[in-house]
Amino acid sequence: MIRNTLKHAAIYSFASILGKGISFIMLPFYAHMLHGEGYGVIGMLDAALSFLSSLLSFGIVGSTIRFYNDEPADRQPFVISTAMRLMAFGGGALVLLCCLCSKPLSYVLLGDSKFFLFVAVAFVAFWLDLVGGAASTLLLIEQRSALYSMFGLLRLVVGLTLNIV
Repeated sequence: MIRNTLKHAAIYSFASILGKGISFIMLPFYAHMLHGEGYGVIGMLDAALSFLSSLLSFGIVGSTIRFYNDEPADRQPFVISTAMRLMAFGGGALVLLCCLCSKPLSYVLLGDSKFFLFVAVAFVAFWLDLVGGAASTLLLIEQRSALYSMFGLLRLVVGLTLNIV
């Protein structure tokens, strides 16, 4: 049991540290390409979405795992699909509202409504992350740490590619 736990912890930690390391290495690139204003916009959007993430998805992984294990085997898939639907539709409704109000949100968050398109794109990416996080809970439950970490690194690569483009 201890060996298995350490193995999975090492895999999760490696992927997380690698992701944070790559993000740290990219900081000078972002600062150079985005300059002060663009870098500030990205930082403020990241802070706002982190706050929103804590409100929306706080405890969803833990509660999904708990309810999954409480249910009989034939009902366990319903727990995962319910969590995914909750994040998809509940989070989607909020994100749609935020996208429709992206001009005033851009003004409130960034002091200028000219960044409304960035705000809308950030909210859509946030929604995709919410749904993906709910779906990947099954990988945590099944202790498929390598696959879970691989998807996390794939999300990082896609995110970095989109940021660079």
